[in-house]
Amino acid sequence: MTKWSRNTKRALMGISATAAVLALGAAPALAEGRDVHLKSYSEDCGVLGCTTIEHADGYFYHDGDHWKVCDNYSDGDRAVLTVFWSDSTGDHQLKIQDTNGSGNSCGEGSKNLREGQKVIVRTWHQNGADGSEKDAKRGEGIA
Repeated sequence: MTKWSRNTKRALMGISATAAVLALGAAPALAEGRDVHLKSYSEDCGVLGCTTIEHADGYFYHDGDHWKVCDNYSDGDRAVLTVFWSDSTGDHQLKIQDTNGSGNSCGEGSKNLREGQKVIVRTWHQNGADGSEKDAKRGEGIA
């Protein structure tokens, strides 16, 4: 191989590497959404050990900005989920709940959010419409 061909090869490799870096740098940044799945649960402990009771499942789905909460336990309590976010117009909160309390139903909601919007999701169970939060869980998602 001659000296000229080695230099040419190096130059071509440098040009190729530069083109690859520029192409990757020019690619648009895509916001990746993040779903959330939360379980509100408690433990009932006795002499023989503990049993986990799953009261509610809360979900935030970034694809479609949709959420739901499902009551899993027939104790008369409601399953509740809230979604919080802040944007240029202020702080926002949406709340949904299953009103059945019989352990076999879900509540659902949705709102078109800005892509890449951070949300805070909380789920719990409570006695009646104004009961206190029990076994609350928190997670963060991205619309």
